[in-house]
Amino acid sequence: MRHSHNTFCFVLVCLLLYGLSVPVSSRAVTLDRMELVRASLDYQLHQTDGQATTRTVSDRFYADRDYRPVWLTRNGVRPEGYLLLEQLKDCRSHGLSSERYAVSRIQKLIDQREIASLTTLELLLTQNYYRYSLDLQAGRTAPGEMDPRQKTIHTATDPLKDLARSLEDGTFFSALNRSFPQGSGYQKLRQALETYRQLQTKGSWPSVATDGKILAYGDTHPAIPQLRIRLALTNDYQTPFTHTDLFDQPLVTALKHFQARHGLQSSGRLDTKTLDALNVPINRRIEQIQANLERLRWGPRRLESYYVLVNMADFRLNVIDQNRQALSMKVIVGKPYRSTPAFSQKLTHLVVNPYWYVPRSIAVHDILPRVRRDPGYLARQKFQVFQTTGTETTRIDPAKVDWSALRSDRFDFSFRQDPGPGNALGRIKFILPNPYSVFLHDTPQQGLFNREARTYSSGCVRLEKPFELARYLLKRETHGRGDFLDKTLSSQTPQVIKLEEATPVHLVYWTVWVDQSDALQFRDDVYDRNRKLRLAFRS
Repeated sequence: MRHSHNTFCFVLVCLLLYGLSVPVSSRAVTLDRMELVRASLDYQLHQTDGQATTRTVSDRFYADRDYRPVWLTRNGVRPEGYLLLEQLKDCRSHGLSSERYAVSRIQKLIDQREIASLTTLELLLTQNYYRYSLDLQAGRTAPGEMDPRQKTIHTATDPLKDLARSLEDGTFFSALNRSFPQGSGYQKLRQALETYRQLQTKGSWPSVATDGKILAYGDTHPAIPQLRIRLALTNDYQTPFTHTDLFDQPLVTALKHFQARHGLQSSGRLDTKTLDALNVPINRRIEQIQANLERLRWGPRRLESYYVLVNMADFRLNVIDQNRQALSMKVIVGKPYRSTPAFSQKLTHLVVNPYWYVPRSIAVHDILPRVRRDPGYLARQKFQVFQTTGTETTRIDPAKVDWSALRSDRFDFSFRQDPGPGNALGRIKFILPNPYSVFLHDTPQQGLFNREARTYSSGCVRLEKPFELARYLLKRETHGRGDFLDKTLSSQTPQVIKLEEATPVHLVYWTVWVDQSDALQFRDDVYDRNRKLRLAFRS
């Protein structure tokens, strides 16, 4: 039967080729064009028995529908085929490349009528619909390969599962548009990408050179007209334009706006950091926007009306309630070599006056070297020491341990720090159960919040205003337990406070985003996570 089937397909393909070689009016053999396309698809895609597991997605798709075309009818290409072509052309608005989706080949074939061209077109439409839909759903790149600390990964659905039905019932366009993130943040970032590409087309922006001088209000300098133009091009300078060399008040206001958009100190002075940010080439800014559109496709895909957002690149936590910012504070995140992962989880409870159970990596790499240098460190910092032998763990006296003789690969001790003002977690921690042992917490090192780049933790997130966050979470509950926190804090005893309803928390790494005032924000790539993405999009 297999031999007969293949012979039939071969004969049909030969007839197909013969039919293409003579004018339509003089063809000796008349066959339904869709049957010829079907036979051609079967001939090109059909695998022998035993190879079914190695078939491509399109092979399986057509095999399941007995090789009947999905984009073609007896009257030609479906309107949705032309619509898909337009959508593929629009991939640039998502920061994607049209070359990835064979746009030029589809464009050349879509109005041709030869059976061979129709067969190729049919396959190209299916294959690139599948690829484009997956790219919009879950990202063009593999998150784990681009950024091992990216733990939020959206699971895509099979685009071909309901393709035929959506073409028949007229829901194809809406189904395709549901593939990409629906939040306003994604749409606004697409608009920003278009704005910056238009600027690039018009010749980018001028470079500003001050010969190493720091400029401030009242100064005059030949570079000031260029500075004014540079700020006007990105809508930071919004007052009537003048060409004076004077550093006037409108320029101070514009520069403060630019500095705020780039996470710099809003001094209104043209210092070295501000000048460096002004002179970043526009193509690099475009690549940053592309990278962050990709991060939004990775997830989180949809933000709730009430949630906590920690943006590591911005060193800030925001509480969003009914789509408005209700609370904001500085945070400290992981060191570059212990960077905080990006993930989403729900905050379930608080621990007031917590113990700190020291993770093994910190015990071995941080605390053990300190104890070797200073044997009294553990007692001063109120650490309890435990030793594990087999299945038994026993509390021991640290003075009886020869710390200098211990090896990190044979370290069977653990540390627990008692509650108190010197506890590394401060007076309160916020638990969002996750496999990375990351939580939010207070800190006794409040001075670190005065620094611009705050990468000092071992992965957890330290909060500038932890008690304000706790009170907000508790006051929002049905019974409003905000006052209960103050009573609990007066004790030194650890106490767990379970929230009535778990609160969504999203830890993200956004180096570009559009804020609630529609200002385009840029931040430094402190974890160097954009580099691989930049190279991937260039390839």
